[in-house]
Parts: sequence; structure tokens; C-alpha cells
Amino acid sequence: MPVTKENNRVLGILIRSNRIRKGYSLRELGQRANISHTLISNIEKGQLIPSNETLRDLFKELDLKFYDDIELHREFMRKSKQIYTRIFNYDYAEAGALLEKLRKFEEKLMFSIDVVDYVLVKGFYYASVQVKLKEINDAFQLYGKMIDFLTEDQQQMVYFIQGLYQLTKEYYNSATATFHRALSLGKRDRDVFIQQYLVQTLVKQYKFIDAYRISSVIIKEFEDRTIYIRAMKTKLLQAGIFYHIAKNEEVYEITSSVERFARKYNMIELYEECIFFRTKIDIRNGEFEKAKMQLSRMTNKESVSANLLYFKIAYITNDKESLERLYNVLMKSNLSTMSLRTWNYLQVQAMSKLPSLFDRDRYLELLKWLIDFSTTHNDQEMITLSYNYLISLYHEERSYKKALDLTENLLHFKKIHVEDKL
Repeated sequence: MPVTKENNRVLGILIRSNRIRKGYSLRELGQRANISHTLISNIEKGQLIPSNETLRDLFKELDLKFYDDIELHREFMRKSKQIYTRIFNYDYAEAGALLEKLRKFEEKLMFSIDVVDYVLVKGFYYASVQVKLKEINDAFQLYGKMIDFLTEDQQQMVYFIQGLYQLTKEYYNSATATFHRALSLGKRDRDVFIQQYLVQTLVKQYKFIDAYRISSVIIKEFEDRTIYIRAMKTKLLQAGIFYHIAKNEEVYEITSSVERFARKYNMIELYEECIFFRTKIDIRNGEFEKAKMQLSRMTNKESVSANLLYFKIAYITNDKESLERLYNVLMKSNLSTMSLRTWNYLQVQAMSKLPSLFDRDRYLELLKWLIDFSTTHNDQEMITLSYNYLISLYHEERSYKKALDLTENLLHFKKIHVEDKL
């Protein structure tokens, strides 16, 4: 392996990451390998070129290998660039196929000069398509401890991936802060992609002014770069803002534009998101048959997303037979497609309407979990919904003091949120 500053830095990261995995302190590893802990520290920081004998002793204690394959390095550099380009262009299928080709060499890549960049490209793909989330979290908990050892570009990607993970888990406060950290580092031409996800976190926290301002800028940038699908996805985020503030005409205008694009290029996901917005407006307006007609246009009429909207219609219309049927269908579906927050709220809704399911202790447990989760992560919609269910329960039980205290808590929280926005 040629001696370069970059190689020394990555070699140090490889040693440090495996030392942490094994739970060794610098002193413990030094004692095991009969090497000064100060020397090991300098090697980990990339400040010192270790001798072959020192490397051999460290690698033996850490069960490490090291692969020096220049052809594999070149292939990795070529394919990783292609993967990033495919992800940024929303071509996840091709990105996944390219990643699978790299994974055939995973053992070598994980013990090579490309280890950090391989972990990053793999984590970015998984976080983008929302799979292997535990694997992502475990890996980036470790890399978070080594953030100072990475280049600024690598630091930016670590924060970007952590933000994507937090967004998927609906940790909106944390995701917002993490995306802002990512935006303070690395490549400026990557910022627009980070900002797209930042807008999602802001919408969920009802920070609509900031969300609209940022989204308007990045739509233009995506269009200038001819990344039209991300421009359309960002337009739908703006539709979400208008939906929350009940500007239905604006929602229809945006979704009509996006639907034309989706039909032209056969983008089913975009097309169905447009249907969801219109369905939710029809439900809010009490036009339930019209909402069902909208859902009948879905490609997959039995998807979890479609059934959740059918469930909402049954709930509002007090159609208990359909409600129970849909609840059972959703229980049998792949719960990995629903967040824990969505699943717990679904149980609350079902219990509130179906006496056969009602269990007061479980009902209270779920509501208190939802209140704690939503206030911790600033999920503004769920804060209001969960508080209102608990207030209604205490009203029904004539526990008016508890209901009043909860109402005051909710109003106080909303007041703080409004003042923070101002």
C-alpha cells in the first residue's frame, strides 16, 4: 500500500473502529499488543506511519486483515459515484443493483482503504429506501464517535444518513438538527438534496414558513439540474403545507401539475401521492363517496396507505363493521410498512369506536406513549390528536379536573410552539 496521508487516516479509522467494537480502551489494547497507548492514539489519528511489525501486532489483537487491491479500489470509486448519482436521481432500483455488485467484495472493502466510503454509500442507499434501519443505526452510532477523524465530505454524509434515519423513525426535532449539521459541512452541490428532507421535518413540526421558503428555492434548483422527479416530490411537500392550512385550491393546482408529470413518465408513486392528497381533502369536506372514488383509482387498492384512508372514512362515518374489518386487515399486513407511531394511533382509534377491543389500561398506555413521543419529537399533528383523545376519555369518565389539566397542558405547549415560531 502506498504511504499517503489519506491511507494513514483510513488505516487509523479502521484500527479505532475495531478497537471500539471490541470494547478496548487505548491502554487495554496497548497492553495486549505490547505497544504504547500514545503510539496507538497517534496511529488512529493518522499522525504517525506505523511499522509493519506494529501493524501486524495491532491487527492480530483486533482480528484484522487489510486488503490492498488497486483494481478493486478503482472499481469501487467508479461504482460508488454511479450509486450516488442514481440515488440523487431517484433511480433506487439501479442504485440497489450496483450496490449488490459491490457487496460481493464486502469482506475486502470493509478491510481496505475504501472502508469509510463503502459504509457511507451502503448506509445512504439503505437510509434512502428505508431498509436495514437497525444496521444503519448501529454503524453510524460507531461512526458518530469517530466524526472528527473523517473528512468534511464524509462528516456531511454521516450527518445526512443519520438525519434520514431519524426522519424515518419520526424523530423530527433530532432530524432537523442533524440535517442542519450536514448543511454546515461538505459539498455545497449536495445541500439541495439534504434540504429536501429538511423540508419534510419542518412540515411535520408545522414550521410552514421556513418549509415553504426552502422548498421554493430547491424546486428551482432541481429543475435547473433537470432532476425533475425530486422537483415534483418537493412540490408535493408544498401541497402538504397547503393541505394543513386548508388551502384546497392550491393543493389541487399542485397535484394536477404533478399528476400530469407522473402520467407522462409512468411514475406510479407520484401519481398515488396526488390521489392521497385529494382523498384527504374529500374526507375533510365530508365527501366520503367522492373520497372512495379517488381511492378506486389507486394502482394497489389493497396497500397499507389505501387501507388507512378507508379506515379513516369508516371511523368518521361510524361504520363499525367496516372499521373492524379494516382494522383486522391492517393487523395482518406487513407492520414494517407502518411506523410504531402510526400503529399505536391506529389501535387508539379502533378502541375508541369498538367496545369489543377497548381495554382501558392499554388505551391509557398507548395515549401516554403517543403524547410523550409526539411532544419529544415535536410531531404537531399527533400532539393535538393524542391529547384530545385523552381529554375526551376523562370527560366521559367525569374526571373533569384531569381533563382541564390536560387541556391547559396542551394549550401551554401550543403557545410555546407558536412563540418559538414567531
